[in-house]
Amino acid sequence: MDTKNLIQSALDSDASTFKDGMNERIMSKVKDALDVKRMEISGNYFNNEPEVDPSVDIDDNLETSTNELNTNVEKKEPLEDGDEKL
Repeated sequence: MDTKNLIQSALDSDASTFKDGMNERIMSKVKDALDVKRMEISGNYFNNEPEVDPSVDIDDNLETSTNELNTNVEKKEPLEDGDEKL
């Protein structure tokens, strides 16, 4: 129902027609808003790059992890019962 007919039904005291027309207009606006949001979310979901913290230096973390592994291997901790020596 167009705006002119909607206003005319209100002026004519045709509550049923006015109510149906308003519900139709509101549902149309809600549907449009949902469609826009759905497209926005799907666009972000499929095109989203992982966020990277610029303050973290990946190379430094990699070196630290490698050094920790080498230190743990050099310690040669005793085997627990049930562990096999490689």
